[in-house]
Amino acid sequence: MTKIETPAGQLNGLVKCFKTNRRGDVDAVEIDTDKGAINLKFPPHMAKLVMETIAIGQRVIADYVEKPNPEKKPTLDLKAIKSDKQADTLVLETIKPKKPSDNRLVESIKAETFTLVHDKKDEPVGIRVDDKLIHLRKDDKELAAAIRTDSVLTIQAIVRSDEGFVNEHNLPVYHIESIDIDGRSFHPSNKK
Repeated sequence: MTKIETPAGQLNGLVKCFKTNRRGDVDAVEIDTDKGAINLKFPPHMAKLVMETIAIGQRVIADYVEKPNPEKKPTLDLKAIKSDKQADTLVLETIKPKKPSDNRLVESIKAETFTLVHDKKDEPVGIRVDDKLIHLRKDDKELAAAIRTDSVLTIQAIVRSDEGFVNEHNLPVYHIESIDIDGRSFHPSNKK
């Protein structure tokens, strides 16, 4: 069943900050309005373009829709935004994610020292190895449980190639093809 979007309107305000999803990818903007702070969500592949269009401290005009969520309060999805000093409006529905190239190379990453990255709920969401961030999917619980602080990891991964994403740590992000944890192999599903 498709979620029904209810037009919510337009707002004016000051860009307070950009917010991230559980993996650390920018996917929302917080705007201070006369009714308080409002978060407007957008797909993470649009982050770079949104951040090039508006900046923290800038006054903006934004169009949004309300998406009902039976389990939580509704989310507000950003549809269009511009600085109050710009003539052109960034219309998000016109931006499609870039299709990754079929000839991306698998990189082998050996990690004797690493940091397991957790989200706000203390769920593992990634592995930081030097200047790389390797994403763990929500369904990778068995894989994450097998990693100990003294584990030796050998990871076969592909760098995320879509230039539209912005990670909060400004690190290249990788998707696991396979991982060897202390001699035990895991092959996560290909869902990204």
